[in-house]
Amino acid sequence: MDKRDELLKEFGSALKAIMEQLVAFEQAFATLSHSVGAVKVILAKQISPGDLPKGLVQIQSIESEIAKLDPKGKVLQEAADLIEAVKLMEQHGGVHES
Repeated sequence: MDKRDELLKEFGSALKAIMEQLVAFEQAFATLSHSVGAVKVILAKQISPGDLPKGLVQIQSIESEIAKLDPKGKVLQEAADLIEAVKLMEQHGGVHES
């Protein structure tokens, strides 16, 4: 087997390992998501025992407020904005000095 075949085999093995990890992550995320949904329903029943939709709306409101206060979320958005700005600069020929 030549070097190219070896590299392709290694790449294939690495890709397979990544895909297996991705599938495991997706399964764990799905389980977590379902668990969070169940907790939300339980909490909504406690918040508003006679009106489940009203309780769920209150939970969504709380989640929105928390998201506004989340500095990590802000940092991630700022990073995404910066990446987008760099992409735009590259599309238009980069930075031009005056």
